[in-house]
Amino acid sequence: LPKDFGPAEQITTFIDGGRINTDEGWKEPRLARIEITNADGRTLTFILTGIICAALFWDRLDALLRRLSSDGVGRMAFLADGADWILLEAKRRFPGALCVLDFYHLAEHIHDAAKQIFGEGTREAKTWAKKYRKLFKRGSVDRAMVMLRRASSPLGKKTWAAHKAMQGLLGYLKPRVEFLRYATARRRGF
Repeated sequence: LPKDFGPAEQITTFIDGGRINTDEGWKEPRLARIEITNADGRTLTFILTGIICAALFWDRLDALLRRLSSDGVGRMAFLADGADWILLEAKRRFPGALCVLDFYHLAEHIHDAAKQIFGEGTREAKTWAKKYRKLFKRGSVDRAMVMLRRASSPLGKKTWAAHKAMQGLLGYLKPRVEFLRYATARRRGF
């Protein structure tokens, strides 16, 4: 960090990956955008990217984050989609950091289920999706999960596709519940 920057007050790391077809076959590019904010609100952005395995990417990212926060850091967060190689590894390497599933991917899964259950573009689908997005965003994760589980039972009578969509949504959310901490993230200034 520049000498006049001072210690990092907050570090937010956004991580994603994907797949690209190259002349050598399918490869997995990985990207981390690191935003470091000091006490004055000044922000520096760093980018780490590579077409490398997840373990090597994390080793490089870990070393960079530890160097950037060597003077200590007040708050650290990781924001990513639901890929296990990201949030689970962030939690393991930085146990005190806030790890959050990005809201876009949560909303995408909710809307996909709503379309299957109520029909694409229907008022019911939009209302249902909006209700659950609000619950999760407000931090009512336990309540939303209970409501989704209860709502899944009568769907089996509606259609098999609706029941399957709800089970798919619950299957996506259940292992990621600990990362649905949107209210906590806002309270902590992320």
